Amino acid sequence: MTVVDKNELRKRMRQVRAEVDDRLFRSVDLWRQVAELPGYRAASTVMAFKGFGSEPDTMDFVRAVLASGRTLVLPRVDRERKALVMHAVDTVEPSCGKLLPGPFGIREPDPGRCPVFE
Repeated sequence: MTVVDKNELRKRMRQVRAEVDDRLFRSVDLWRQVAELPGYRAASTVMAFKGFGSEPDTMDFVRAVLASGRTLVLPRVDRERKALVMHAVDTVEPSCGKLLPGPFGIREPDPGRCPVFE
């Protein structure tokens, strides 16, 4: 490999490194920090959101909330009332059919299968 090839390779590797999506690593660290908070430890109900795009990946976190026996609450956009409605969700698995694509494809609770949380 020549010096020119090495310089080109280094340039390309810097580009690749800049494009690496470290969202998963940042998400794991974020949710670890949340899990250590006294308020989270004491909570019997946890409100969360389904991460979308470049937002933190919440899937492992919401699964951990459910596995811990806590009530998980997720928002749903009520387009008629132009409001967010909170729903208790007992599973987030894609095959459950309880989360449906909402605006922008963000999965949200099916109001017919997930009770409103008050």
